[in-house]
Amino acid sequence: ISGYWIVSEADGISLDDTLELGMFSALQFDENGGLKLITHLKDSKVEREGAYEIDGKSLYINIPEAEEQSAGAISISFKAVENAEAAIDGNTLTTNGLSTKSGETITEKTGRTVPRIR
Repeated sequence: ISGYWIVSEADGISLDDTLELGMFSALQFDENGGLKLITHLKDSKVEREGAYEIDGKSLYINIPEAEEQSAGAISISFKAVENAEAAIDGNTLTTNGLSTKSGETITEKTGRTVPRIR
């Protein structure tokens, strides 16, 4: 699981749509149970640190609540993510626990290369 996973769809909004707005998000998992939720907004980025746990065939994501953060002219507030269950199928990770609208978030594992913001 360790590596960089780019959000390819969230709440029915595709990566192509968010790139047109100048933003994208990713999850970065390390080998020790740590993770970062990274949101790139044009020339700025916001990072939140959390943890993950693997229990048998289940993956759980936890990210504490965070104060509002600014990225350029945009302010973002974050609610806690608690025991969000995620499923991995090959290079695709899917969860309903990260979205602010309780929708599905789909990520694709990639190298450290990030998409080009338009």
